[in-house]
Amino acid sequence: PLPDTLIACLGQEPDTLFMYGGSMAASLNVQEAFYDAPDQGYDTNTFGYESVIFEKLPSLADGDAVITAVTAAEGDSVVDDTGAVIALDAAADPPQMIRPAGCASSDCAIAYEGGEVEMDQMVVTFVLIDGILWDDGTPLTTADQVYAFELQSDPDIPNADTYTIARTASFEGVDDLTSVWTGLPGYKDSTYFTNSFGPAPKHLWGDYT
Repeated sequence: PLPDTLIACLGQEPDTLFMYGGSMAASLNVQEAFYDAPDQGYDTNTFGYESVIFEKLPSLADGDAVITAVTAAEGDSVVDDTGAVIALDAAADPPQMIRPAGCASSDCAIAYEGGEVEMDQMVVTFVLIDGILWDDGTPLTTADQVYAFELQSDPDIPNADTYTIARTASFEGVDDLTSVWTGLPGYKDSTYFTNSFGPAPKHLWGDYT
C-alpha cells in the first residue's frame, strides 16, 4: 500500500492547503504534490503544455476548438480591441473599438455605433480520460470541473485567478466526461486549450460554504 504520510522540507510553513486560498510559494509547492493536475488539468513539467486528465489538449486544427461568428448587440458583454471586458454602448465616449468577425488585429477594428455586430467567439471542448478516480474511489466527472469554476467565480474566494473567468461566457458539462468552454465574443487567446477549471472534489467539498 502507498504510505499515507507526505514529508516536505520547506523554508516556511504553508499558509493554506486550499488550492484557491493563497499564493505563498511554500503552499504552491505542497499543493503540486497532491493536486496532480494543479488546477486546470494540465502540467508544464516539460516546458510545454501536457494534458494530465484529458484525452488530449483541444486544438483548432483538430476541430475540438472552433471560432464561430456570433451576433452581439447593445448592452452585451464582449472583449474589446484592447482585451478589456466591456458592455457594448453606442454612446460611450471615446467610442468603443471592437474587432468584427474575421478581424485578428487592431488594423481592422471598428467603432461600435449601435445595433447588432458580428464578432468571433471561441468554443473549446475538453474530454476527460474515462476511469480517473479520486483517492476515495469516486469517479472524476465534469461536475467536478463545473464546481471548480463556480468556486473560482465566487467573490469570497480570496486569490482565484479571475482573468479567464471574466472572459468566459459559459463553462458547462455536456456529459460526465465532456465539458465545453465558451468565451465572450471578441476573446481569442493563444492558450485556449488551458481554459478548463479544476477539478475540485464536489462530493467532498460541496456541503461547505
